[in-house]
Amino acid sequence: MRRMSVSVAGMLQAGKEPVVEASIVKDIGTVWEQQLPHRVRDLAAFVDADATNHETLENQLSFAIKTAPSSHSGRHHRGAARHHRARLGLR
Repeated sequence: MRRMSVSVAGMLQAGKEPVVEASIVKDIGTVWEQQLPHRVRDLAAFVDADATNHETLENQLSFAIKTAPSSHSGRHHRGAARHHRARLGLR
């Protein structure tokens, strides 16, 4: 994702308008940021329930899930971005 962001920045610096590429990077970043707290919570299931920091972890995860970005354009945006990623040979 970082390489893609740097590539978009390079295109901008070269005077190009990487609209599709930028939207793909944004979409991938949004999905990653939305999924991360859930993945951490899944892994936290392996943390000892008696651990002194378990409650802090749960509070932080709860906050992260509530504040994670949402896709403002909904399903159409995700579908369009998926189409563009496929067209560019990205996963």
